[in-house]
Amino acid sequence: MAVKLSAVSDSGPIIHLSEIDATKAFNIFKELVIPDEVSRETKNLRIPSIRIMQLNQKHKDITKFLAASYNLDLGEAEAISLCMQESIKILFTDDLEARIIAKHYN
Repeated sequence: MAVKLSAVSDSGPIIHLSEIDATKAFNIFKELVIPDEVSRETKNLRIPSIRIMQLNQKHKDITKFLAASYNLDLGEAEAISLCMQESIKILFTDDLEARIIAKHYN
């Protein structure tokens, strides 16, 4: 049996999958975690399998750097920082710039 991995998402994929009633697609992962800003942006969506995770101070600072340096929205920057903090290699985003930056930072 394959080991299930964790994943992080920014708001876009959660919103879009919710619009077509397909959030169960996230169930292929051990867990889907999101940072605070993504939680705020998706607050009206009820998806029980999502866990909200806090960024530590170091990764809050990284978020500020990413947002300012690359003109990313706060949710995207926090999602990338959360991947770094938790060593999670899977990031869901619908933003090309966020994908490029995430790849740059592994």
